[in-house]
Amino acid sequence: MEKVQPNISCSYKIRKGLEWKTVFIMGVTDGLLPYVQADLPEEIAEELRLFYVAVTRARDRLFITWSRSRDSGSKERVKSRFLAKIDSEITGDSKDETLFAPSKQRQNYKKELMRCNFCDKALVSGTEVILQRCSSCSSTTPTEYLESAKQWRANQALMQAVPEFLVLSNASLEAFVDALYQAKNEEECMKIVGVGAEKCAKYFQELTTVLAAVDPQNPKLINLKQ
Repeated sequence: MEKVQPNISCSYKIRKGLEWKTVFIMGVTDGLLPYVQADLPEEIAEELRLFYVAVTRARDRLFITWSRSRDSGSKERVKSRFLAKIDSEITGDSKDETLFAPSKQRQNYKKELMRCNFCDKALVSGTEVILQRCSSCSSTTPTEYLESAKQWRANQALMQAVPEFLVLSNASLEAFVDALYQAKNEEECMKIVGVGAEKCAKYFQELTTVLAAVDPQNPKLINLKQ
């Protein structure tokens, strides 16, 4: 790419931006932009600010790309919600939370969004995406299972001499516990954001044993350790 040399007399310099003739912004999907661990409003706002900075660097041409999946057969990705910001500038319509940038497939966007397993509301934050439910819907897993899992994580962190979030983040741990309480197998648990194949192989059996011990008489967990 050719970088435009600074020129104080240029209008784009005064407008703060437009330094590059062409800008490419790639991987604009939810989970990457905003990043999956950005949960708080100020964190989301900072992600949006960085996106705005990238967009406003382009003087002549701007290319924004995203992929539907990382590998063939892998879980489909969803384009970043920030693209709705661009769409609202063009159409003046920003009321629909599922509205994204203009496309011939606009009518299919609502189907592409990740939605709450309970109320079907579009998931917004990284935590909601990991848990597969919106902040208004509560887990059906009894709280004592999550508390037991948190104690297990604290012990793991001590043994490994690492912060607890490096074992499993709060959202990933809760999603893991929910999946195990629903008797999901190891392959299904691998798909949880923040767990993956490596951590699932490392923690699946141990965590199932911990949860099964919370209430050994619970018929829902009879086959949990198998």
